[in-house]
Formats: sequence, C-alpha cells, structure tokens
Amino acid sequence: LEQRALAIAAKQEQWAGTQHGTGDLEERYFVREVLGEGSFGTVHRVLRCSDGSEFAAKVITHQGASSQWEDAKEEARVWSTISTPYHPSILPLLEVLEVEATSLHLITELMPHAELSQAIFNVAMSEQACRLIMVQLTSAVAHLHLHHMMAHRDIKPENILCQAADPTMIGSLKLADFGLCKR
Repeated sequence: LEQRALAIAAKQEQWAGTQHGTGDLEERYFVREVLGEGSFGTVHRVLRCSDGSEFAAKVITHQGASSQWEDAKEEARVWSTISTPYHPSILPLLEVLEVEATSLHLITELMPHAELSQAIFNVAMSEQACRLIMVQLTSAVAHLHLHHMMAHRDIKPENILCQAADPTMIGSLKLADFGLCKR
C-alpha cells in the first residue's frame, strides 16, 4: 500500500492538466486494437510514438449537424476541468485532439482491467472489500462536489474502471464517463 500511495503522489506532482491540440491521432500515437464501442464512439489502445507508453483513446466522429457532436465537445471541456487537480480515483483526460471539426480524440490513462461490473467477480466480496471500493468511489464523488461543484449523474459499475485486477486495491478504481456531468 505504501508503494501504491507513493506512486499516486508522484502522479499528482507531475500532473500538468489536459493538453489540447489539433492534428490526427496517427501523427502522435500508434493505434492498436479496439477496447470497446459505445453510442458516442470507439475506444482504442494506443501507443505514444515518442516513448511507446500505452494509453486509451476515445475516438468520436462528427456526423453532420448533430447535438451529439456538441455533447462530445462539452464532455471534453467538463472532463478537462475535472482532471485538474489530479485525483487518484478519477480517470484523467490527458489530451484532447480535434481534427478539423470531423473527429475528437480523448486520450486517457489505460485501464487494463475491466469495468467494476466485471472485476467484482475476481474478489471475495466481504464487508471490508466493499468498504475499500466505496472509499475510492466516495473520494471521487467528494472531489467532484467540493472542488468543481459538479454532479456525475451516471455512476454505475460500467462507468468505474479498474487499474488493477483487484478492485479493492487503493488507487485501483477510477470514475469515468463524464458525458452527463453537470455543474
């Protein structure tokens, strides 16, 4: 636990907020396999060209004049705000790339182990295990409320991602999907 706490503290110290830019995803990242698909877009595993670090990229394409495109841009704006300051239980939005108003690429930390809805089957769900999960989640919600005056409005196991196979490990869970988040 002490090593995990030190790693989280190191991330906090180096966090500079979300970078915003333009340009194609393939200019900066090698696109790997599809990790998931949703109504808003597709999530890919990507490798940063400069150093080979792995990340996840949510790719949202603009299809005509639609409110979904404006919603996606608003999610990126809100998520950028929520990502600063860094919080260990909120999935940070590291970079936003907009390509000539045709697509939006949201680069996040890679969460290699399933959503909480799947990960809870890997652990004996004792009262202590539930407590460790809830501490992480309530910490994230408190951060949203106290630092940003925001309500997530879509907290469910599918929107909680796991950094480690054991969701009870401190720093393992990250709240994600800020599309319905409102001040």
